Amino acid sequence: DGRKEIVAETGGGPNGAAIGPDGKCYVCNNGGFKWHVEPNGNRRSIAQSDDYSSGRIERVDLDTGAIEVYGGDRKPTGNIVRYNRIVNSVGLKVDDRGHFVTPVYSWGIYLDDWCSGVTIHGNIIVGNVVGGVNMHGGWGNLVENNILVDGQRRQFSLAPIFSDLQSTTLRDNIFRRNVVAWSERTAAVIWCRPRRWYPEILRECDHNLYHFRGGSLDLESPEIDVTPLGSLQRWRDAGFDRNSVIADPLFTDPAAGDFTLRPESPAYEMGFQPIPADRIGPEGFEGER
Repeated sequence: DGRKEIVAETGGGPNGAAIGPDGKCYVCNNGGFKWHVEPNGNRRSIAQSDDYSSGRIERVDLDTGAIEVYGGDRKPTGNIVRYNRIVNSVGLKVDDRGHFVTPVYSWGIYLDDWCSGVTIHGNIIVGNVVGGVNMHGGWGNLVENNILVDGQRRQFSLAPIFSDLQSTTLRDNIFRRNVVAWSERTAAVIWCRPRRWYPEILRECDHNLYHFRGGSLDLESPEIDVTPLGSLQRWRDAGFDRNSVIADPLFTDPAAGDFTLRPESPAYEMGFQPIPADRIGPEGFEGER
């Protein structure tokens, strides 16, 4: 339909791209040049760019998340994903005719392929096609003090890697002091691949606030499946979310897209820390003033 959308900023000098058999976009990147513009408007390269690192082939994942951290080397990264506002990450794919299709499949923050040792803190993640945060393998990750709103299918996703079903590399992760609110009645709060759940995936899941904002829904009912074990009560019986609450988080102005919390929000009684949303923007988080 003529629309253009930026799906990745690679830096360097991308000079060719193709969709691979795995559905990813492979970009040939020469690392970048410094250019001189002639009086007639022609350009010629005169040196490597100032930020040159190397030539490379880059793999751009078109269907994951607004922020993706990759852990293919299976080593803890120590990365911190902090103070971002992520709204309506829609995903992208290529159909059998070579046409781009969107929206498809995307999270707000995606910890891909054994990504480990990552802290996700203080983010406001709203309205993504699949959900807010996804872990695909990986251990020792901390998801704390985030606001997750209206993932269409799920809010927090746990995905063991198929080849690792015996080695359980998805383990020892923490999900605590988060505000989780959703409107889609069939969406899960915490999701795991069917028949792939084992309790070691989460070392801790507690002190969260949950709120269904799509009308009347009794989250205490044994008939409502919102966790990997089914009902919230079965989840609590297994030792998770015993100190979490079901309550209205009291968003500041959700109709206007402001999902910060009002001062009287019950989340603060559970140790939730205010997110400095007024200092989050497209130029990056403004540090200490």
